[in-house]
Amino acid sequence: MSVIDNLLPQEIINKVKKLRAYFQQSLLSWIRNSDEHSRQTMHKVLQQISQLLCNYNDDNQQQFWHNTTQDFIVAIANPNKAKNPQIRKLCSRIDKQLSQLCDGNLNIPNDLMQELVLACQSNEIKTMKLLKKLL
Repeated sequence: MSVIDNLLPQEIINKVKKLRAYFQQSLLSWIRNSDEHSRQTMHKVLQQISQLLCNYNDDNQQQFWHNTTQDFIVAIANPNKAKNPQIRKLCSRIDKQLSQLCDGNLNIPNDLMQELVLACQSNEIKTMKLLKKLL
């Protein structure tokens, strides 16, 4: 698939931009306050983006990406996770990927997918580094 084929229509981009702003606000609030409501809002925003994109493109990689990001947000329900630098880094990378979507780009880095999957599978983010080395 070429880069041209992998671009989103402007209507969807505009909706993703609005949703990304909500994600960013919620992420900031969650990091500052370890606020459960903010984490839930991040989850809802990712669900809405997922529905938008899956209605547009039923690509398996896209569906996997959206399911994984939503699972990750669920996995970080513990308030102590908001202070974890690895978790913060992954949340930042999710936001960066949303920024790419706002540019119309559907490409998802494989290393980000792997890190999210490992984070969802492990109870402790520290083990993620060890698992990653094994891959």
